Amino acid sequence: GPGQFLGKFDYNMAAEGSLDVWTNDITNVYQVEVIKGLQEAALANDYIVYVFDAFGNIDKYLQHIVSRQVDGLFVVAAPAALPDEKLAELRDSGIKVLADYSRGTFVPGVSYIMSDLKGGVERAINYLYRMGHRKIGYLSGFDDACYYDIRLSAFREAMRKLNLDDTAG
Repeated sequence: GPGQFLGKFDYNMAAEGSLDVWTNDITNVYQVEVIKGLQEAALANDYIVYVFDAFGNIDKYLQHIVSRQVDGLFVVAAPAALPDEKLAELRDSGIKVLADYSRGTFVPGVSYIMSDLKGGVERAINYLYRMGHRKIGYLSGFDDACYYDIRLSAFREAMRKLNLDDTAG
């Protein structure tokens, strides 16, 4: 649950702390759910959450975050929207940074969380199979060129394990 997330983000900060969330697509359903969960847990622990749907001059956002001395920053944005060098700058300024592992990159001193996309796809395919479905498709806004979204390859692998046609994806 969301409380588990905040528990991993507890750095013994003073009451009434602030956490920032950096996203480059606030309309993304996954990101909205993550942000809502974070907000719920943060409020229960005397933190206020600020959300940045950041685009354009990212240095202006970074200056704001650093100058306000926020307690932590959660990044749900691809490296193209917030490069690793900027994560390192935030880390070096003393801000605790937590990033979504789906970025596909790793910056020392930055913490990461990861969704079990592969396991989720496999569970969904197995459930549909148990319900008697044999023609199962997969719709996505991403194709094989998207290095950080493994759901399509997970779909194909799960279908092959069940000896089903994986070309429907």
